[in-house]
Amino acid sequence: MSLAENVYRMTNEELIGLAKNRFLDRRTQKEIVKHPYRRAKSHLAQNTGICADVREYLWDMKGYTLKCDLIQSGNCSNQPDKYRELYYEQQARFRRSPWNMVQTFLRYSHWTPGTRYTPSDVLESIYKEWVAPYFHGSPDSYKDFPYQVNYRIRGLLKHPNCPLDVAVKISTSEDLEIRSLAFKKIAELS
Repeated sequence: MSLAENVYRMTNEELIGLAKNRFLDRRTQKEIVKHPYRRAKSHLAQNTGICADVREYLWDMKGYTLKCDLIQSGNCSNQPDKYRELYYEQQARFRRSPWNMVQTFLRYSHWTPGTRYTPSDVLESIYKEWVAPYFHGSPDSYKDFPYQVNYRIRGLLKHPNCPLDVAVKISTSEDLEIRSLAFKKIAELS
């Protein structure tokens, strides 16, 4: 008897443990995808040992959180069109949970290695839609950026694919710390 044949009998804890295993065979991965427990699918999407056809099946599933998991984990790092598809097609959902947009496209960490591959055109769009509106307002809008905007600005400036023109635009900030980070990025890109 194989693991794949017993997936339907497993508890949630067992499914999560199995989904995290990098050495799972394709058949067992497919059985996890068929199982109704969503968290197991999420852990499978974050698994670096996921098979290409299982990854595509997860990508084609309804919703956007599994797509975010696939991108954050680096499973789509060589597919820049997946980044564009997710960002541009899920704008309304990212408006409802902006932290998920930041986590998926800007915030690089050990747990989210895929964010470093966000294409520069997506980063430019993030600047235009999520940061620039705060630069065009009252003179006071420069002084006290909301925490989330400040976090997005830093994420953009720390991103390896940050476009030069975005760094130049951010360098006009009156916030000295942000301006300093922008000038460092400009020097790095020049």
